[in-house]
Amino acid sequence: MYDGRCQICEWAPRARYGADVCEGHHVRWLSRGGQDDLWNMVLVCPNHHRVLHRVDAPFDFAAGGFRVGQAIELLALARHDIAA
Repeated sequence: MYDGRCQICEWAPRARYGADVCEGHHVRWLSRGGQDDLWNMVLVCPNHHRVLHRVDAPFDFAAGGFRVGQAIELLALARHDIAA
């Protein structure tokens, strides 16, 4: 669906290196009752994945991105619905 690209920064390692490097991130973490379904996942690069976990970034459904402190990391690529 995203050709291996990060939904936040659009980094495309598959196109550049021929390898899938981006990772699935659960919007609502499995350990917190989230589902392991497409509507609860985004594809992000390792850097964004680390940040989202390190700062425990919540998803802002109204804005369409993750709250990281006072900033928001919007999804640049959003071809599927993420359920609230």
